[in-house]
Amino acid sequence: MARAPRIGFILAFMLVLFSAGVVSTYLFVRPLVANFLQAAQHNQRKETLPEPRQLDVHPPPTEPHASLGQSLGEALSKLDYATDLAAFKDFDATLQARLLHGDYASLEGFGTELVRTKSRFPGGSWKLQRFGETLAKCPTGEDSADTEWQAHLDRLKAWSLAYPHSKIASCVSGLSWTSFAWKARGTGYANTVTKESWQLFKERLAAGRSVLEGAPQEGRSPIWYSAMQVVALGQGWERAAYDRLFDQAVTSEPRYQSFYLRKSYYLLPRWNGSEGESEAFAAKAADGLGGEAGDEVFALVMMNLSNYQGLKEWRQSHVGDWPRIKRGFSAMGKEFGTSLRLENQCLRAAGYAGDLAFARTSALAIRDRLDLETWNSKEGFIDFRDWALCQGRYAPKH
Repeated sequence: MARAPRIGFILAFMLVLFSAGVVSTYLFVRPLVANFLQAAQHNQRKETLPEPRQLDVHPPPTEPHASLGQSLGEALSKLDYATDLAAFKDFDATLQARLLHGDYASLEGFGTELVRTKSRFPGGSWKLQRFGETLAKCPTGEDSADTEWQAHLDRLKAWSLAYPHSKIASCVSGLSWTSFAWKARGTGYANTVTKESWQLFKERLAAGRSVLEGAPQEGRSPIWYSAMQVVALGQGWERAAYDRLFDQAVTSEPRYQSFYLRKSYYLLPRWNGSEGESEAFAAKAADGLGGEAGDEVFALVMMNLSNYQGLKEWRQSHVGDWPRIKRGFSAMGKEFGTSLRLENQCLRAAGYAGDLAFARTSALAIRDRLDLETWNSKEGFIDFRDWALCQGRYAPKH
């Protein structure tokens, strides 16, 4: 009986030591986590409220010398999209250069083949989507003079006239008109748009809609539906009309990622939805697809929505979503092969979720090979990578 107080004292002493260890570990780890969240939050604020940007105006692209004289399909099939991020720039430049030179036959043939094969880049993104969005852009930049834009639209019209039954040409032309419309409006809040800009915005959206509605109706390509979603957003379609368009789109091609990304954006509170509605849509749409295909769409939509929230806010409100997001990115790598772009996406997603182990795997694969199409800033990438690799400001303190 005399030993009981001594045993109790020993247990109490051990509890004190354990508590001290927990406290010291917490005090060591807390600054690392706090610094990461603070830095990432600071980067997010800079991305949400960007500094005045330089105008996107540049010389027209030229086709890489290595692909000159080759068929478009042959030239673009030789690019290494898995390990060379510059391959995507070469893909874009080749397409735009062929359009500038009036090579409508190559564009028509290649685009039609993409619709037929539904081919993807390594990592899972659709080649058709990039094809359409690249050719819809003004080749000298988004902020080019209206005369440059009009010349570009004239080239797309000439393509449509050369192939009046094309499922591609008029769709790209309609999509281009929507980009021209948003150039007039700008990206600011509605009260910052001038009366003249609003008028141009409406006229150009109407022109794009007219081009799309004049396209052949039978067997519409995914580009058609995606472009009409942009028109619907800009023209402020009522929910029922937008939902009908979306339902037709996913019936035509259930796995085309752009449909889901555009609708989740339409449902943001800043446009036509309420708080949390975009996220609820992502979950419902993913459940409708089911399996790994659903997980893939969920991952892409949820990480796209993270662009409109700060890191800390996103982590607090989506703590239960990470397992499915993680499954989605893993499924993309398994189905379509891994790539540097996918690893960049995984690093960013893991950073938002605070999954250090998953982030480290991607950071080791990436090292310094930053994909600017994934990250809103170089600083954000460096901060997430250094956190994942425990280096820089996150290096262990000795």
